[in-house]
Amino acid sequence: MKSPTDFPDSYVKYGQMPLQKDSVRILVVDDDPSFLQLSLRLLESLGYREVISAQTSEDALEELARRPFDVVLLDIELGQGIDGIQFSETIAESYGTPIIFLTAGAEEQIAPRINRSSTMGLLFKPINSTELDILISTTLRGRRAELALSGEKHSLIARIFDSMVEGVFILDAQRQFVYANASLLRMLDYQRSALDGRLSNIIVSPRENVRHYARIWSALKSRGRWEGALSLRTRNGSDRNDWVSLTAVRQDGRLVNVVGLVLDATERKRHEEMLYFMAHHDPLTGLPNRKFFTDQLTRSLVRARRTDHRVAVFFIDLDGFKEINDSLGHAAGDDTLKIVARRLRESLRKTDVIGRYGGDEFVVVIDDLKDYESSLKIADKLLLSLNADIQLRERKFRVGASIGISLYPLDGESSDLLIQMADAAMYAAKRSGGFDYRFS
Repeated sequence: MKSPTDFPDSYVKYGQMPLQKDSVRILVVDDDPSFLQLSLRLLESLGYREVISAQTSEDALEELARRPFDVVLLDIELGQGIDGIQFSETIAESYGTPIIFLTAGAEEQIAPRINRSSTMGLLFKPINSTELDILISTTLRGRRAELALSGEKHSLIARIFDSMVEGVFILDAQRQFVYANASLLRMLDYQRSALDGRLSNIIVSPRENVRHYARIWSALKSRGRWEGALSLRTRNGSDRNDWVSLTAVRQDGRLVNVVGLVLDATERKRHEEMLYFMAHHDPLTGLPNRKFFTDQLTRSLVRARRTDHRVAVFFIDLDGFKEINDSLGHAAGDDTLKIVARRLRESLRKTDVIGRYGGDEFVVVIDDLKDYESSLKIADKLLLSLNADIQLRERKFRVGASIGISLYPLDGESSDLLIQMADAAMYAAKRSGGFDYRFS
């Protein structure tokens, strides 16, 4: 079997910044075919392109022997009597590939066994896309540091680490600084000579509880890894909120070094918010996507039941849109959808929920309708805005809308039924010539 040292190009890949997701190779091992398909789609949506799946331990070992992987997502309950945690030891010994465990089990049953393993992290099913993306990124960057530390000379380590936007430091077994990269020095306003040989607590804020600091080192010794929020102190005495990932480096079973990765907590939060937005919004128009809109409608109905309010659902399908696509192409069609999204925003209140349902279909929910007659005024306003001419590439097009309207609780009490009724009413408006609205 090949060992990690057979793949020296890993150093080059891990030295690149920012992380190139499309070149990261991931192996997902799970005995559930439907979960494998879901995982592959989820990873692809996050930008990871080289993803291989395996349903059995035998298949996984064949894939690992065939090519190097950057990370393995491994189900703890593999079926057929195979224990995922025990199997991870085979992977670690033979290939040294970082492992992230997946489980649907209870945390109190899994955690004690995980703590004794060399895993890089644990995710509970159903998997949260933001947590998955952050854990993979942190694992790969930590792995980059470990590979560089164990296989390259100090000058190469410095060049790799100094190219990173994250702060990186290396401690010895006595918690003294061996190295700090340029980004960390900028973050904390230190000269490299001021940290060399100093204890690591020089950069930890006194606000941090001493017991918390001790627990971090205990986790490093027992699990080989710790990750979490930590207040760091700059040279001038100001405190920062950072996200710190620590990885133990062992030799003959002894802890000889600790590699630390420091990310600005504000930037990390911004990244999480960006991933959340991307997962719940249409990338073209910026409007909520179908799933997020349906969730918002369900919340609106819960509030309506509690407050005895009425709710209106508008299902909108564009008229004349095909002519633009056929005559000017899909780029012009995309521009039209953006214009329609803007007109919808301008015609409605900020509290009204607008979504792109798919293609040239849009949906709107008004969740505090005073009376059913109010929906007439809203429909008239939407038609006036959407039926106005659109100018594209020095040509005018009439792109209007057929609108179907359903009302809660008159037409139904569930989100699915209200959308279905509004959709049917929209088709009735389209059959009558379009550019108009109909009630369910």
